[in-house]
Amino acid sequence: MKKSYWRPLVLSCLLISLQLFIVSSCKKDKKDDAQDPIAAANNTEYKVLGIVKDENGIPLVDVDVQNGNQTVKTNSNGYFEIKGITLSEGRCNISAKKNGFYAGAKGRLSDGKQDLIFEVVLQKLANPSNFATINGLNANLSGGGAVTIPSNAMIDANGNPYNGNATMYAEVLNPNASNFSDLVAGDDLQATTTNGTAVSLFSYGIMRVELRGNTGQELNLASGKSATIKVPIDPADLATSPNTIPLWFLDEKTGIWKEEGVATKTGNEYVGTVKHFTDWNCDLPGPNATIRGLLLDCNNLPLKNTTVKVGQTSIRTDNNGNFERRVPSGIGFTVESNTYLNFAPVNVPALSVGQVYNVGTLVSTICPAFIDLDLKDCNNLAFNGNALILYENTSIGSGVHFWNTNDKKLTVKPNTNYTLTLFAGLIFNTTSITSGNSGTTVSASLNACGAGQTVNTSNFNLNGGIFNNETFVIDPNFQIIGSLASSEYDISSNKTDIVVSHNTNSNPFTKQLVLSFVGNNSGTFAINNNSNEVTLNIQKIYNGDTIYAFLNNASSGNIIVNTYGAVGSKVSGTISGTFSGTYFKLNNPAASTPLTNVSISGNFETIRKQDRP
Repeated sequence: MKKSYWRPLVLSCLLISLQLFIVSSCKKDKKDDAQDPIAAANNTEYKVLGIVKDENGIPLVDVDVQNGNQTVKTNSNGYFEIKGITLSEGRCNISAKKNGFYAGAKGRLSDGKQDLIFEVVLQKLANPSNFATINGLNANLSGGGAVTIPSNAMIDANGNPYNGNATMYAEVLNPNASNFSDLVAGDDLQATTTNGTAVSLFSYGIMRVELRGNTGQELNLASGKSATIKVPIDPADLATSPNTIPLWFLDEKTGIWKEEGVATKTGNEYVGTVKHFTDWNCDLPGPNATIRGLLLDCNNLPLKNTTVKVGQTSIRTDNNGNFERRVPSGIGFTVESNTYLNFAPVNVPALSVGQVYNVGTLVSTICPAFIDLDLKDCNNLAFNGNALILYENTSIGSGVHFWNTNDKKLTVKPNTNYTLTLFAGLIFNTTSITSGNSGTTVSASLNACGAGQTVNTSNFNLNGGIFNNETFVIDPNFQIIGSLASSEYDISSNKTDIVVSHNTNSNPFTKQLVLSFVGNNSGTFAINNNSNEVTLNIQKIYNGDTIYAFLNNASSGNIIVNTYGAVGSKVSGTISGTFSGTYFKLNNPAASTPLTNVSISGNFETIRKQDRP
């Protein structure tokens, strides 16, 4: 049976209707100039790219990833790429948001001289507490901590009062947990105090809260209302935790924590009052100091893109093995490895304000092995371009490598099984390989066919029923990750899917159309007899709500498939015909309404993704 696009369309719609487009930037904040120890450099254009995964390492599709005024969606393998970024020295931030997950953000210092790679881990919303807003909520969390919400205190995202059933999702992040640096938003813990001073934070615990209405809409506290949060203190930190501590919330536009309010130590918890819901951080601030270091392998060669844990945060080394992170002054911590490399930990004393502390050269006690990557294009010739490689092992985790013709080697653990996945707009190949002994190199081949291709504008016009000469169009200028206009052949059903996400400059990702037709070859094919050989699944905003339309009966028309290339090549053609079917609205999915005499005409040009089994 044909695999339905119902779930992707629903997820896409929920994402569109619930997402908050978060503004961030990779340009240096002028306020930091006097405090930033790095001198300004000439701006140039680079890329920000990476992978968004859940806590189990599963790539997440259709995540909104934003940098500055550019927003892209991750493709089916969690990959994103934002081109044309102007990097300057200073802090670079991205944000990531997907319905059903807490928002994520990553930030790091940039030297303004290389592309930046981010791995983002989103935490799933879980353990819901259902309540009627007229009664409020007093919820004790299973892992410790509590949230109290007063009665009649909710508003929706538009500021309108909300009365009805609601759901709260709340989670405590323990700063001593092994995954804290993966999950903490604004993971470098940069912050601004109430008087505007730039500081770094040392966390004693984070309470994150999300509120949803009965149709999934985002809710928050109304003006003049406040709630109480109780954040448990890890027993290991109880003796050193201060009696009062500032509260901080994350500014989603910048990825910077901002000071607002105070929490008081009561027993083994911090108790505070908040006026809106977000991630709330119980942290001691310290004016910025800086940690620097160099990581080498046993042969004194740089270990690039390697994770180093600096206090409560993690940072990856650059292409030369160097790392640098702002840290709070006045607080001692440890620099160590949370990878297989196991270099000797370095205890860093409490630093003075503005101090730059170099931990020196850290040499791994384990000699790595290497995997040399050979990428081929559609003609089986050497691939000439850039690509991102994800290399994974179930026991030691994953890493990412920004591949180019001058940098083809992965540094990996010896005698270990790895799965390699290529990301270059679309996924084109995955392979498994076992690394050799320390110091040895094995080779792996990956097919990069189709990487970097663009397509001409795809344009569909629908008229009839709820469609009034409505256009679904993709502008090739929006093909940042190659997933906005794609084709995919389903082997089990012998059908090809053409997927088009509508984009405009003012309102991207507002609509999606999936055209499915039988076969995987070029030619002219008649549409008739209500054969269900051609179907259209459509999602769009209609009269203030999101609708899903299913046009699965065609009375007349034809499809002309001009080209049907191999995986990584183009599929193009035209369609015209008259269809009927049904639609329903998101706020009332049980009520299905007939659609008749809907005419469609259009053309498509897409890149063919890998076949589905």
